Amino acid sequence: MPSDLPGASLSPESHAGTRRERPSASRAVAAESAPGWRVLYVDDDPIARLMMQATLERLCPEAELALAGSGAEALDWAVTGMADVVVSDMQLGDVHGTALIGGLRRTPGCASARFVALSGDDSATANALAVGFAEFWLKPVDITEVARQLRRLALQGRRLPE
Repeated sequence: MPSDLPGASLSPESHAGTRRERPSASRAVAAESAPGWRVLYVDDDPIARLMMQATLERLCPEAELALAGSGAEALDWAVTGMADVVVSDMQLGDVHGTALIGGLRRTPGCASARFVALSGDDSATANALAVGFAEFWLKPVDITEVARQLRRLALQGRRLPE
């Protein structure tokens, strides 16, 4: 991985001892649905985080959502949290998504997660897929499709009953 990327040296160890606010989490588990699956959504845009939260609460109530506003917050969360799917904006304020994926993969909470890159720049697709993102979603996204795709990815990764 090129070292000129912002935050290319991010690692879970470098953030584990720092005092940062933990990403907010929305836990809505439906009593009669498939077992809960977990999503970590990383985006420095607070409106995008609110939209993802509202989408999952409404369309995927069985999902547990953790929201991170930066790469550092995502790494802090992943030290103790567990995710089935990680969706990350590629252009975060503190780190590029291609650098963040490496740090998250080294954490127990995200080592086996499915990673989705999110960007408004479709020229980033090949690079995102090359570094290990399972999928690339171009902004703006259709919220109904996002909910369907997140469920699909979580079920694939955990082999949950549909």
